[in-house]
Amino acid sequence: MAQKKVLWLGIIMMVWVSSPVWAFGPNAVTSGGSIVRWSGTVTVHVETDLDVRGKDVTSFVSDALTTWTTASGTSLSASEGSLGVAVDTSNVCTYLYDASACPSGPTSDGTNPIVFDEDGSIIAQFFGTPNQYAVLGFAGIVSYSSTTGTVVKGEGVFNAACLTGIESAGCGSLSFGDDDLSAIVTHELGHFFGVNHVQLNVSEASSSSIASRSVVPTMYSFFTPGTGAFIKTLNVDDQVAIAFLYPSGSFLSSKVKVTGTIYDTDGVTEFQCANVIARNSDSTLSRSDAVAFVSGMQSPAASFDGDYELYVEPGQTYSIEVEDIEASFTGSSGIIPCNGASGNPTAPTFDSQTHAQTVSGSGGETVSGMNFTLTSTSDNVGGDTATADTDGDGVANGSDNCPTTANADQADDDSDGTGDACDDTDDSSSSGCQLSLLPQGADPHYIFQKNPIQKMTWSEYWVYLKSSILQWVQ
Repeated sequence: MAQKKVLWLGIIMMVWVSSPVWAFGPNAVTSGGSIVRWSGTVTVHVETDLDVRGKDVTSFVSDALTTWTTASGTSLSASEGSLGVAVDTSNVCTYLYDASACPSGPTSDGTNPIVFDEDGSIIAQFFGTPNQYAVLGFAGIVSYSSTTGTVVKGEGVFNAACLTGIESAGCGSLSFGDDDLSAIVTHELGHFFGVNHVQLNVSEASSSSIASRSVVPTMYSFFTPGTGAFIKTLNVDDQVAIAFLYPSGSFLSSKVKVTGTIYDTDGVTEFQCANVIARNSDSTLSRSDAVAFVSGMQSPAASFDGDYELYVEPGQTYSIEVEDIEASFTGSSGIIPCNGASGNPTAPTFDSQTHAQTVSGSGGETVSGMNFTLTSTSDNVGGDTATADTDGDGVANGSDNCPTTANADQADDDSDGTGDACDDTDDSSSSGCQLSLLPQGADPHYIFQKNPIQKMTWSEYWVYLKSSILQWVQ
């Protein structure tokens, strides 16, 4: 089998908000049920120094913006402005916010800074020196209104230290071509616009065949160097995701909407965090024409349900499948709100199944009632009708601000909707996706910033990084 280096894309589970809500991160929902998204034309403010050791990187942002704004069915509008200054470690906290690295940075200054980190030094400032070359970028939403969900500020940093042909000395064997960087920037700007991770076509994403990545979504959590030519191009699921957030006038009328509810084994308790997929029944299209939605993804912050909705093409027939979320989709590589971090539950398990009925319809039609009752479930986090108390603290899951960590007092010092007992930080930081070289199942936020599992010193972790993370894997 061909060898490949695998990169993990992960969401940093900390979000600053303008007033108290439970922050999910990308594709967040306020406590009032408003989806977090931008309003009007979004302007990104790109730093002025776009020369990386003689290479002009100007086009990477503009190309990624074009990719998202021209996606089928979306009304998203974005423009590229200038931050008016070159950004490095000496002034990064003047423009970017992070609870640890830049706690006094701006959260509502009218700018949405985009920075190319020429040598990885900004990455090192944010995530520690051992990650200067291993973390390839982060981007996301910094702040938003807790009432309307309207985004106030976003930011992004892309690590250009190891670009092919101009690698910094510390990169070692790491090298990323232009297509790879384009894919990284496009993925990260997806989070900047509010798009969540997706689990779809796992077998192709894990294959040693580079060509198989043509059906892997841009917003898939994990990335392999050399596949950027495919990943930088949005697939059907990516296009539906951005159109769902920013629909054009014709989006709903041009799609068949499929809705349903996932239930636990009792047929009554709604089941959150099941991955539901609509897949074209034509075997020649089943991998390329597919969309996914996690049940309960739209439930208001700190509440639970099993509802899902999918948008498919009219005139086609689709099967509806339900599967559990892969164990590797956890922490910063997970799908919010089921990633097992920052008070979110770990994705439950159950037996996969395909609905007995197929779906077809006309544009603008809604096919409802495509419900599932699961078998052999474990760890359901609760639902609209559930009174389960997973952590046994006397507070039902649906009302518990730490549903899997006992906290009868429901203390929440920073009023972010996540109880102190399970809140990774009482501060806040930019939400976004952090692209990293990590072992299977690792969480870059925990390992890089808190490191509670390994309990290593930074010097010990650097040895671990070199011996375990920067390794060739089958």
